[in-house]
Amino acid sequence: MLLVHEMQGTISSLAGAVRDAGATDPVAKLRHEAIQRVSQLNDDLSASDKLLIVKLFARDYAAVQTYVALAEFDDLRKDWLREMLDEQRQL
Repeated sequence: MLLVHEMQGTISSLAGAVRDAGATDPVAKLRHEAIQRVSQLNDDLSASDKLLIVKLFARDYAAVQTYVALAEFDDLRKDWLREMLDEQRQL
């Protein structure tokens, strides 16, 4: 349980840093939106899965754009997230 709280704290810290940068940077603003969504939407992701996605968003802006574009398509978004997680675990 402590690990889950630590991961949630890490996600919140990353979201805060992105939010602060997003005040003037449109890339950071969209990244912040994506991190907020992945943190709040019920995509059946564990805290460690969400952390992997947040790390992906930190380095891959195309992933951010894709995730935001899929926000309204629950099944497709969830499938995309699972595929991204599989790829991240193979790195």
